[in-house]
Amino acid sequence: MLSVFTGAVAPVVKLSLVKRGDSRHPSLLMCSAYDFYPEKIKVSWLRDGVVVTSDVTSTEKMPNGDWYYQIHTELEYIPKAGEKISCMVEHAGFEKPMIYDWSVFRAPLKGAYMFKITVFDHGNPHNPTSACIMKNGQAVAVAYAHQSHGGVSTSNRVVSILEVGDVVFVRLRSNSRIYNNILNTFSGYLLFSLKPS
Repeated sequence: MLSVFTGAVAPVVKLSLVKRGDSRHPSLLMCSAYDFYPEKIKVSWLRDGVVVTSDVTSTEKMPNGDWYYQIHTELEYIPKAGEKISCMVEHAGFEKPMIYDWSVFRAPLKGAYMFKITVFDHGNPHNPTSACIMKNGQAVAVAYAHQSHGGVSTSNRVVSILEVGDVVFVRLRSNSRIYNNILNTFSGYLLFSLKPS
């Protein structure tokens, strides 16, 4: 029996830091869209809400071999304090363009910081909902939920000693999804400062 699927499948979007920079050296961010159908998609970078056209490179849309596609685009930029970097994805699987913010926390002073992550899983037998709190590229805490139906939230916290300039961010774990940007949160605060070494 031949089955023809005509509906749109929204992409799974992941932001990742390819190369960490500083005030003099550029960072390299990647926005990847996976497992989408149909092939037509537009991926753009935004700096403080304005579309960026320079220092952006993209791959062609590539078939996965299973009727789905993927595309990757990179942004090279020098980080500025308070600047908001986002990836905007426009696809038939979305009702409106989806904006994915890249937020990286850089410790302004040495101290003990508390970070919390909460993820919501709406129930999917194939993909769990899971994300990691990353410190300087290493996972320090994981929030994970996986159930076949219904919705559930899970949280995790970590206290970490940070040096000035240490970077903390959230990364989606492989083979997992995050649903509904409203119900997923990442927060943190300084518990107490420490004397510089």
